[in-house]
Amino acid sequence: PVGRSAEGIYNKVIQGFAIRTTSNGTTTTMPLNRDGPADIKFQGQYPVGTVNYSDVSLPVQVRLEAFSPFIPLDLENSSYPATILEFIVTNPSNTRVEGELTGWMENASCIDSRNYVPGELRNRIVRRGEMTALVASAALKPRTADTARSDIVLDDFESGTFDNWKVTGTAFGNAPVSPVGKPWRFSNATGMAACSQPESVPQGSPRPTGRLISKPFQIERNAITFRLAGGYADGSAVNLLVDGRVVRSTRGLLAKFHYASGHKFNDVRFDVSDLQGRNAQIEVVDENPETSGRIVVDQFVFTDRPGGEQPPEQTLPDYGSMSLAIVGSDQSQTFHASVPSGSLPEAAFSASNSAPASVGFGSGPLVGALGRKFALEPGQKTKITYVLTWYFPNLKLNELDRTVGRSYGPRFTSAVGVAQRIVENLGRFEDQTRLWWDTWYDSSLPWWFLDRTFLNTSILATSTSYLFADGRFYGYEGYYQGSGTCTHVWGYTQAPGRLFPEIERRLRERVDYRPGVGFVADTGEIYCRGDTNNRDAVDGQAGVILRTLLAHEMSPDDAFLKRNYAAMKKAMNYLTETYDSDRDGIMTGPQANTLDAQWYGKITWLSLHYQAALRAAAEMADEAGDHAYATEARAIADRGRSYVEQHLFNGEYFIQEPDPEHPDSPGVFTGCEYSQMLGQSWAYQVGLGQIVDPKEVRTALNSLWR
Repeated sequence: PVGRSAEGIYNKVIQGFAIRTTSNGTTTTMPLNRDGPADIKFQGQYPVGTVNYSDVSLPVQVRLEAFSPFIPLDLENSSYPATILEFIVTNPSNTRVEGELTGWMENASCIDSRNYVPGELRNRIVRRGEMTALVASAALKPRTADTARSDIVLDDFESGTFDNWKVTGTAFGNAPVSPVGKPWRFSNATGMAACSQPESVPQGSPRPTGRLISKPFQIERNAITFRLAGGYADGSAVNLLVDGRVVRSTRGLLAKFHYASGHKFNDVRFDVSDLQGRNAQIEVVDENPETSGRIVVDQFVFTDRPGGEQPPEQTLPDYGSMSLAIVGSDQSQTFHASVPSGSLPEAAFSASNSAPASVGFGSGPLVGALGRKFALEPGQKTKITYVLTWYFPNLKLNELDRTVGRSYGPRFTSAVGVAQRIVENLGRFEDQTRLWWDTWYDSSLPWWFLDRTFLNTSILATSTSYLFADGRFYGYEGYYQGSGTCTHVWGYTQAPGRLFPEIERRLRERVDYRPGVGFVADTGEIYCRGDTNNRDAVDGQAGVILRTLLAHEMSPDDAFLKRNYAAMKKAMNYLTETYDSDRDGIMTGPQANTLDAQWYGKITWLSLHYQAALRAAAEMADEAGDHAYATEARAIADRGRSYVEQHLFNGEYFIQEPDPEHPDSPGVFTGCEYSQMLGQSWAYQVGLGQIVDPKEVRTALNSLWR
């Protein structure tokens, strides 16, 4: 979880590590970041990141190896909300060195919702078995109201002017606008609102930036409420300023534009009961010139009303806990439930204090620290291991309009429970993670090739990918963009099916072949974005067939294929009957694909992908005993191969034959299309061999390289 600064960019949660050493009567304190050692080297070899720290004034060398458990074929033990940080401190000098390595962490629970619900942050020190943990959590409090005081409207923008605001830049235009019609299409908007980017910006033109800053006012109520939409891009925020300093800040929820219902406002509440009597201003920020997002605000009101029923904890996406644990139970450990955040890193080296600490929401950060002392003779080294864990189980995705939760939610009840599981199995998790790491990089292939072919696998550990509480896998095309585990995007991925085949099996059975989610049982159509849209994509549907074969090949037995064969065959027949009714192995008609358009014509890229899917279906049909269908599918693919080789290869590469009835169709036509060999690539992946003339394939690949 992260917050935002006055500029609307992401704030780092206050955290870090530092080392203090004493040698030959000299004490040195140094943060382990860019403000510390002069020589810092990072090496990223996923899943392990290594950082080496050294400095002429530091009598020790420090090496950090950080990783999360990564155990191919073991999805459950590779999806913990945890990072292991192993610091190896070495004394290369010829004198004894005494010291302490310490780490600190801000309590980031309710980092956004603390702006609109009352509560407090809580830190405590917990000792369990072979670990000492700083546990950071939050507790909500009931709202109270003084009903004697009426609401005060700061601005509802119905005046049609910005008279109550100072306008800087050009992002917000000259006046409020109505967000009801295009391009906004708000489904719950009335009247006027302050909208950044009120006019469309031509593609390639600089994007306007700017701010709205209200006239100063005195805080006279317990809360400030307003309506907010958009504003989730970097550089967007709504801030409350007191004495010019940001004391409350929020960004928009990650709500995507819905093609059917348009945008929606969210109600936001800043609890300011502790700020009554202070002079303040509201600031609305849109300062990122590179994003296309907008921020829209309306109805700023000062109120004592509770604002409706207190939201249950399980509805707040940032409600949960965090833990920073240090492994071991010896007496050299140091711990602090609370240290002054403005005095770091020195404050983290103060005398231990295990007393619990708490602060009210809005009363500043709550930071705790954990460390371990050491003494090293010349040439000695020591390892200090931390385990960082988090537990925020209340995931809600707006495009699905429900709380879906996270897979670790049912498995644990808190971050410290996660930490305990990691510590109890640390040796096994570390050994198996390093076994994969060592195996992958123990190769005669160049290091850069190994890096580039595997680094993208880290996407599985980012906010592009999710495992829901019910185990379903869900992926975006990028950072909260392109929802629904899009078949024509995730259809390019091959690593998940090899490393964690359970992901592919779950996608088939819980999305692609499940009626009411991504599958139309009557026709075999697969919605390319699952339950977030209702249309196919031909390359995505072909990819699902190929990934079904991969999931079967990576299964311990034929149970998966038996459960899904009928749906797979139905999906394959849908492609044939809809786009290849003459069964010549070449698709025609409006072929929606990953380039977000319907292409017409006879297209090598798409038809070869389709032929690969036919051959994959034939393999599965043979295993299922459906030999007649296997023969039919291969015959269609053979006819398609003949056409591709004779008519769609121009001597240098494969092309697109236009459809004369659709002269305006998008496409590459006589150009060298980048995905023309995707079907052949997938055929290699799943053991189908050569599905088009190998000489032509090599020639086309050389053309692509040129």
